Formats: sequence, C-alpha cells, structure tokens
Amino acid sequence: MSPKIALILLLSALLAYALPSAFVAADEAKDAIEAFKDQMKEADEAGQVKLIEALAATENPGRLKAITKFLGSRSTAVKVAAIKALGTIKDPKSVSKLMGMAKAAEKDPPVLAAIMGTLGEFGSKKTHKLLMDTAKKWLYKNSDVAGSAARSMGSIQDKKVIEDLIKLLGMTYPVSSSSSGQISAETQALLKASRPGIIEGLQILTGWDFAEAEAWNNFWDYAQKSWKPGAKDVDTTKLKKWVDPGYGFEMDKP
Repeated sequence: MSPKIALILLLSALLAYALPSAFVAADEAKDAIEAFKDQMKEADEAGQVKLIEALAATENPGRLKAITKFLGSRSTAVKVAAIKALGTIKDPKSVSKLMGMAKAAEKDPPVLAAIMGTLGEFGSKKTHKLLMDTAKKWLYKNSDVAGSAARSMGSIQDKKVIEDLIKLLGMTYPVSSSSSGQISAETQALLKASRPGIIEGLQILTGWDFAEAEAWNNFWDYAQKSWKPGAKDVDTTKLKKWVDPGYGFEMDKP
C-alpha cells in the first residue's frame, strides 16, 4: 500500500470517528439548553439566578441566546444576573445591546449599575462617553451606579479616559454654593462612596495608587507624556530611584 493511500485511509477513519462525536456534542448542548429552559420555569428567583450563572460559565454555544431572553425579566435580580452573564460570555455584540438598555434602566438603579459594571468586561472605546456621562449624572444620586461606571472606564486604554477620571474624582470634592456654606451629610456620603470606583479605574489604567484628587493631578502632570496602554502595578522595590509623582517624594534606593 502506498503512503498516499495509507494517509487517505487514516484521515477517513478519523473523520468517521470525529463526525459522530461532533453530532453527539451538539445534541448534548441542545439538551442542556432545553433542560435550562425547563428548570427556569420551575425555579424561584434565587434558583433562576443560579441557573443563569451556571449556564454562563459553560461553553455551550446556545448559552448567549438562552440567557439574553431574561434581560427583560420582571425580576431585578434575574435581570441583573442575565446582564452580568453577558460579561462572562464576552460576545462583542453584547456591548451595543447593553448600551441600548442603559436609558430605560435609569428607572432601576441596580440594573443600571449592573450594565455599567458589565460594560467594563469588554474594554470597548465606544462605551467611554456613556460611562463618563452616567458616572457624572449619578454622582449625586447613587454611588453604586457612579462607581461602577467609573470602574469600568478603567478597562478602556486611552489617555482621555484617565483625564476624565481625574476630573470625575475632583467632582467628588465639591465647593458649596449654598448661603450656609455647607454640603449635606447625605451628599458628602454619596460622593465619598463613589471615590473607590473612580480610583480603581485610575489604578487599572496607570498602575499607581493615590487617595486624593490633587495627587492624581500631580501624577498626570508628571506621567501623561510617557504613559502607554497596558500599565502594570508599580513595584517600588525594583526602582533604583523612588519617585512619587503624586506627592512629590524622591529618594535614592539605599
């Protein structure tokens, strides 16, 4: 038998084995989706959330379509679970779908916060304006929404995003315009609660960690010309000269 004929026979045998296996896998995937649909009908709210999370964690090719149907659930918890599942699956087409849901979700802040947080799983530059506008709008309303939007901005590798986040952080230290010169305790609490999300977004983009807006402004004056996408956490133990661009410290390593 010639080597060529032997190779053809071997390939034929492999195909004969692989094709039935592929059909079996496809059938199993379909059966899993049908089982998911049946279980969702019977489960309570908490059970539905767990079912959505479990399906999203699989590689089932039908999971996105099956889960997307629950984006319109009357249950906030189930809707939030479906939104977060899109972030787990990471299909690029989900970005436009999530962005399109944002306006209507303003009536339900937990859903809006989930949308803002999930958009950060994609790192899409087209989400920048929506995330920034939402963060600004909700600073004085809901820190979960504002913080989630700001944190997600950290996934967008762009200088303008850093500048916007620094401006946003500055907005959490407002100057009172009231005659009494006082800002309500409730407003102060809301603004303070939004800061961790904003700072986390900046940490992701720069690798640095500062607590105040002034320090971030100082840092950006120092680093904006040299900043490049893909920043990593700064390991100060490996620096020959320690320079703190946020607070102005500088010293040689002993």
